Amino acid sequence: MAKKSAKSKGYRKTVTKKPYLTKKEICITVSIVAVIVIGLILFNLLYDDGSLKVVNGVVQTQGDSLIVNGGTARSPRYFKVGQVAGIDGFDMTSEPVTSDGNVLKYIYTPASESPIDRISVCAYNFAAQTFADATLASFTSAENVTCSEKMSAEDDGRAVSYFIYSTVPIETEPAEDAAEEVAASDAVYAQVLSAYVDMGERCVNIVVRNECESEEGFVEDSILTGALDQALAALSYETK
Repeated sequence: MAKKSAKSKGYRKTVTKKPYLTKKEICITVSIVAVIVIGLILFNLLYDDGSLKVVNGVVQTQGDSLIVNGGTARSPRYFKVGQVAGIDGFDMTSEPVTSDGNVLKYIYTPASESPIDRISVCAYNFAAQTFADATLASFTSAENVTCSEKMSAEDDGRAVSYFIYSTVPIETEPAEDAAEEVAASDAVYAQVLSAYVDMGERCVNIVVRNECESEEGFVEDSILTGALDQALAALSYETK
């Protein structure tokens, strides 16, 4: 008996049509893509995140600016936190905080005899309270450092946290050679005020330093806080 064919059994081969876009749908899709692309271009051109313009690797800003890098070393994004001015009786210089020449620390040294050896001012990409607490905890745990409690002040409506610490050379065994003798002679007594001005997610760090040959050279705290007041008076803040 002959077998029945698939066709005779009622089976039919079906062909599924591939989906396709009509000319109208293609035009609509192209229009949507164009709008998205234009939007991205305009966003990149018009959006201002507050970062400073950089030309040939040099940040473009005026005056003695306090700057932080809010990006990375390879893809920096610089932001101006504030600006410094001169302090009467002090000479001002600057130096890079790290290998990045755009991020500077400003250093004030007395032009004549002074109990203050140096005042330094720079900006950091850390919140003031976090930075102050971490630094205070680090110094408090050191064996040759004596720290005060964290204190507070205010400058132009901004909170200022600060503490004062003193360091003394760690006693060591008598030097066995000339190199160790030189290293021992470099050890100094230091009295330091470290202050942190709240700038939201960033801060300005002011360090007032007095170095001397013995604890007899330590000064009253009021002299250190007076120098802090001078530094704060020379500081203005970016409000953008």
